[in-house]
Amino acid sequence: MHAVTAAVTVTNVAFPHDVQGEFQLPSSPCPDLLITNSVPSDFQTNEIYKVILDAEEEGFSLDDEIAGMQRALDRLELQRAKLGDFVEAHRSVVSTIRRLPGEILGEIFSHYLDASASRAHSPEALSHLVGVCVRWRMIALASPMLWRHICPDIREDLSYDSPWEMQRIALQLQRSTPAALSISLHATSVNIIDLLLTESRRWQTLRLNTSPSIIPEAFNHVQG
Repeated sequence: MHAVTAAVTVTNVAFPHDVQGEFQLPSSPCPDLLITNSVPSDFQTNEIYKVILDAEEEGFSLDDEIAGMQRALDRLELQRAKLGDFVEAHRSVVSTIRRLPGEILGEIFSHYLDASASRAHSPEALSHLVGVCVRWRMIALASPMLWRHICPDIREDLSYDSPWEMQRIALQLQRSTPAALSISLHATSVNIIDLLLTESRRWQTLRLNTSPSIIPEAFNHVQG
């Protein structure tokens, strides 16, 4: 087995000595005027403007240093995030769940679906389960008991007898073979009932919400 290495460059950040040590403000040319309302002389006014300009230039210089430090901090945070992703990706490779036999995972899947309350064994819950990874999908597709509960897709944009719903039920009937079926569906035409009748020998429980006028047409060829 070949080892795969990933190089991550961490940028060294050197902080100015002024930031590390005590910051010194410029000397005021008129400290007494700061605590009184006296009017400065022309000379004092010129000195004040000069010290203001010097302080502003120093402030702009500090702004540049702050921006540089922020960019360096952003790079370090990005590198740290990449290292975290690298660690988590490799930690998942040696996780305990990867070592579980498929039979145990199948049992866990079944308990997960049973614990989904009103959405237990719903098409949405099954879709989430098989969409995690290739291995989980293969285990789920090879576990008929996960597919034995046939219930309606609760999405509002689908009619109960839509082609998509018919295809979904047919696929679930196939994947659930040879398990006994627990069926709870709405049927607004005989199409779904005809489809379910092809596997009537496997019915364990059946609950249909349908029109009374459909029942004779759907079951007229069923012999008791």
